[in-house]
Amino acid sequence: MPQPFLPFYDLPADSPSAPVSHTAAVSYKPSEEALAAIDRLRAWLTDPRTGRPRTDLAKETLHALNKALVEGHKGWLLAAEGTLEALALRNGRDRGDDIPTSQQLKGPDCHRTIEDLLDALHERVVGRGR
Repeated sequence: MPQPFLPFYDLPADSPSAPVSHTAAVSYKPSEEALAAIDRLRAWLTDPRTGRPRTDLAKETLHALNKALVEGHKGWLLAAEGTLEALALRNGRDRGDDIPTSQQLKGPDCHRTIEDLLDALHERVVGRGR
């Protein structure tokens, strides 16, 4: 004997108690703070003339952050965290191996930006993302 459907499936789609699709419920959207921090880090690590990252570590970091925080792939969280920590060790607040010497940016320094991104990654791990 077939089991009858539960009554809430008969609700109109615009009803406030209508069920949300599974895809909409689990889709990831990056926070504005995370996107702003990624843009700041990109400004620190790329050559102003060419727009390319100066070193392989800078390129790997930006790629891992894009995968982890922008696209929402949890498998890239540890890679992004590791490369951010390596950047923090190799670079000072406004100069270093990965920062072009001509970079004189206003706003938070490179280490503050890295800390903001590490916070965004940790929020993503514990599931406080949107």
